[in-house]
Amino acid sequence: MKASLLFSLCWFSTIVFAQTSSLQAHYFVEVEKFISQDGELRKVATLPYEGILQIKNARSISYLRPLYLSEYPEGRIELNKNGLLRSVHVSLDTMQSVYSINLDSLLFRACFGSGIAGASGVHSLFTFERGCRAWQIFPETKEINGILCQRAVEMSASSDKAAQIWFAPDISAQVGPMGIMDAPGLVYEAYFPSIATRWKLREFIAGSDISDAVFWPRIFNSPSRFINHLRKYKGETGIVQVRTTQ
Repeated sequence: MKASLLFSLCWFSTIVFAQTSSLQAHYFVEVEKFISQDGELRKVATLPYEGILQIKNARSISYLRPLYLSEYPEGRIELNKNGLLRSVHVSLDTMQSVYSINLDSLLFRACFGSGIAGASGVHSLFTFERGCRAWQIFPETKEINGILCQRAVEMSASSDKAAQIWFAPDISAQVGPMGIMDAPGLVYEAYFPSIATRWKLREFIAGSDISDAVFWPRIFNSPSRFINHLRKYKGETGIVQVRTTQ
């Protein structure tokens, strides 16, 4: 009965998303902050955020809302070792790490760090080809929030920067948090090693009404700086299944 119910929920979510082409997902997010000390990196804090992913037709946006502002009102983490005071900057912006993807126009916009509040900086602009990010799917599975998920690792990046995800294969979503494209399903968990950031799905709603204005936050009114054209991944094409040896 339980397995039947879980299957029905997965199937229903897939159908609803296919019919409405809209989805809102909320995540718990943790970002580790480090400082260089005695020639080594030392973790000084783990910052909590709410992560938001919104998808409507061919457009999507993901961003972070910090939950640590009351803890670090001055925008820094201070460390005192042997009388030597050091500090680590933390952003006080209420909207951070903005990633916007349009699968029709093939434009990818991003504001990777801080600078949202004043909207005085520039944001990065990429053009891309479909298939610019490829995923290697592994046989490992685990249940997350009652849904059976599968592990995948990005192939179109070096091993130290490759995103690692757990996704729900029965819930369709071509994009995910922080610029994930060509995803094999809705991302339930993600780890981005190059920025020490973890996303864990808290809830999602399919078929919700999302305003078009959501996909153009104020930072995008500032000048854009063209960075690169992301070409189709030239390794193994598409999504590769890794199977266990019999």
